[in-house]
Amino acid sequence: MVRESASLEVSKCVYTRMGWPSRNGGLERAFIHWAQADTQVLAFCKISENRHTFARLRYVKDDGLPAFYSPDFLVRPQARCTWSKPKAKNKHPPQRATEKSKPRWHGVERINNLTEEQRGGPPWHYVLLGEAVG
Repeated sequence: MVRESASLEVSKCVYTRMGWPSRNGGLERAFIHWAQADTQVLAFCKISENRHTFARLRYVKDDGLPAFYSPDFLVRPQARCTWSKPKAKNKHPPQRATEKSKPRWHGVERINNLTEEQRGGPPWHYVLLGEAVG
């Protein structure tokens, strides 16, 4: 369920439309446009923390409290699978520190420890994208 005004019709996803946050969602919107247009991208999907619980990882924050982490997108380029997290360059330092503590690499490592058949093919990678990436 997405708003038409904050979504794009896509053909490389199991969903027919892919949405972005209507407030401050410009970077995610640009990412969806890029993934849809790039010929190297075979498939991609925006992760919903509530609907896609398979992509939710548990971890312990620096303060010892349990938390969850989900990537923003799963992307299937021709030779690998990728978790992607677009981030605006104007994020202030506390958010960057929080980002570093998330188990992004650990989650990809766990997937890559599976057999090729269990993980669905090629190795996985984590990519943190900033606005400057063109």
